Amino acid sequence: MTHAENFRQQLVESLRRELVGPPWPVTPAIGADELGKAPTADEVLSESPVQRYSAGVLFPARQAIQEIDDVGSQLEEAGVASGKPEIFPDEREEGPDLAERRGGADAIADAYDETVRLANEFLPAAIGISFIATLPNKGFVVCPRAAVYSSRPAKDAKAKLREWQRSVLNIKPVVLRISPDKEEGLETFDLADSLKLRTIYHRREGGRFLVTISMLNTRIATKDSFPSGADCFFQAEFDITAPNGERVFHEYSATTRSLSDPEEATLELLYRNRTAFAVGHGCAADWGEVQQGMTDRVSTSAIPAFKVAPVLPRYGNGEEHSMYVLSGAEGGVQAEKIPEILDAIPMQYECWINDLRVRIPSLPARLQSAAEANLGRCTECLSRIRSGIQLLRTDERILEAFMFANRAILMQQYHSRRARRAFQSDWEELPTSYEPRTPQFGRWHTFQIAFILMNLPSISRLEKGDHPERTLVDLIWFPTGGGKTEAYLGLAACDIFMRRLSNPKNAGCAVLMRYTLRLLTAQQFQRSSSMVCACELLRRRRPERLVQVPSSIGLW
Repeated sequence: MTHAENFRQQLVESLRRELVGPPWPVTPAIGADELGKAPTADEVLSESPVQRYSAGVLFPARQAIQEIDDVGSQLEEAGVASGKPEIFPDEREEGPDLAERRGGADAIADAYDETVRLANEFLPAAIGISFIATLPNKGFVVCPRAAVYSSRPAKDAKAKLREWQRSVLNIKPVVLRISPDKEEGLETFDLADSLKLRTIYHRREGGRFLVTISMLNTRIATKDSFPSGADCFFQAEFDITAPNGERVFHEYSATTRSLSDPEEATLELLYRNRTAFAVGHGCAADWGEVQQGMTDRVSTSAIPAFKVAPVLPRYGNGEEHSMYVLSGAEGGVQAEKIPEILDAIPMQYECWINDLRVRIPSLPARLQSAAEANLGRCTECLSRIRSGIQLLRTDERILEAFMFANRAILMQQYHSRRARRAFQSDWEELPTSYEPRTPQFGRWHTFQIAFILMNLPSISRLEKGDHPERTLVDLIWFPTGGGKTEAYLGLAACDIFMRRLSNPKNAGCAVLMRYTLRLLTAQQFQRSSSMVCACELLRRRRPERLVQVPSSIGLW
C-alpha cells in the first residue's frame, strides 16, 4: 500500500469514527453452527450520543411497526398462485395506509413498504439491503451488530454532569433458511429488546431469490420531542454470508427498473459495465471480492466508500490545441489559416461519434434508444462547433477577438507559473516572446477549445436581438484540476475583446462570476485577475482597437 493509499484509508476510517462511532473488528465469514458472541468495546461520552453521531443510528419509529406472524399460512389461505407477478424493491411505491391491508401476499408488500418508509424517514428507524442469490444448502448467515448507550452520573460529582456509557449488544448470528419450494415469504427475528430483523423474499427465475433484510428499532418515539440516546441503537450494521464462504450472491440486475425516464436511461447506459450486488435502504450496500460474476458477502455500510478512477482530459498534439498558434504565433501564422487549423477538432469528434454509432446494435435493446439520444446530443454539439469555426471564417472581428483571447490565456498561464515576487523585489522585465518552451505548455485540452468554439455564435450577436443559442446553458462537468477554469476564462476573454472591438464605448461589465465558498472565491479571483491583467496589457499595446478604458476586475 502506497503512502497516498494508506493516508486515504486512515482518512476514511477517521471519518467513520467521527460520524458512526467505534469500528467493529473485522471478522471472517462464519458457518451456520458457529454462533459466536458479538465483540465488545467500551466508550464513555460526555455528551448524548445522538448529538455525537449522525450515521448508523436507528431512531425510534414515529408509529407502531406492523407485526405480521405466520405469513406462510396466510399465503395458503389467500390462494397465492405460483405465477403471481414478482415484486421488485425498485419498482414498488408506497401505497395506502398499512393498517388497511392485511393478510396473505398483501402482508409481504406492506412489510416491504414499511421497511422502505422507516429507512427513508428523517430519523430512520430501519436500515436494510436487497440482493439476489442462489439459496445455500445451510441457509444464509446474518450477523447483526449494534450498541446502546446508557446515561449515568459523571465520575466528577462536582461537575453535576452526566456521561454516556456504551454497551455492545450480544447478538447471535441469525440463520435464514428459505425453502426452495416457496414462492415468497416473510420472517421476523428478535435480536434484542426492541430490535428486530425482518426478511422478505421472492422467487425469481432460474431458482434465484430476491431477498430484502432489514434491522428495525421497534420503540415508539414520543411525539414532538427529539429522541434521547437511550431510545436508539448505534453503530447498527449487518452482513450476510453463506456457510463455508460459498459465492451465492448474483449481480443485482437493474433490468426490472423502468427506463422511461431519460435520465435513468442515460445513467443505466453509462454504468452498464459497473456491477452491483446489492442495493441499500437507508444506507449503502457493500460486498466482498467478486469472482466469475458472483460474490461471497453482502453488507450494509453507513459511510459508503468507493475508489473513483481519475478522469483525464484528452490531450492533443496538433496545432489546433496550441494557444500560441491560435493567437497568430506572433505573426508566424496568418489569421485566415486559423479556421482551417481548427477544422481538425470537429473532424476528430465526428469520427469518434461514428465509431460509437456503429457499436449501438451490440448494446442491449433497452439501452439502444438512450445511446441514440446521447449521440444525437453529440451531433448537435458537433454542429455548434462547426458553426463557431465558420463564424471565425466569415467575421474578422470575431476572429481577432479569438486570437486576442488565446494570447491572453497563454500569458496568464505563463505568469501563473513564475516564482512569486517579494514585495520589496524589483520588477522583472516582461518576456519579449511567449513561445512555448515545453510540449505541454500553452495547449488547450480538447474539451476546452471545443467549449469556446461552441459558444462563439451565442456571444457574436450576428442577428438583431439575442442569438437563439443564448437560451442554452452549457455545463462543464469535470473533476477538480481538469481545466474547467481555463475553459470559461477563455470564453470570457473572447467576450471581453469582442465587445471592445464591436463598440468603442462598450467597456462596461462583461462577465459575472459567482462562487459558493469563500476560499474558492478568493482562489478563482486570483486566477481571473491574472487573465484580466493579460487583457489589460494587450489593450495598452493596441489602445486604438481595444478602447481607452482599462480592463478591470472587482470582488463583491
